[in-house]
Amino acid sequence: KPTLFGKGNTVAQIVAVAAVILSQFFAPEWVVFLREWSLGATVLLTLVSGFHYAWRAMRQIGSAGATA
Repeated sequence: KPTLFGKGNTVAQIVAVAAVILSQFFAPEWVVFLREWSLGATVLLTLVSGFHYAWRAMRQIGSAGATA
């Protein structure tokens, strides 16, 4: 099941791709800032959501073993 971190990561990725493409043709300061910010947010949210999904999976595995 998707989490808020995973959904935020998806939004950051979409914004990052749009900003990178836009910055290739039109690069005022706000587009460059948006590109850098969204790429950083994508990296951070990828790490956070990855650890969160791993933590959830380990918790499910642990609780499944306790009930078996």
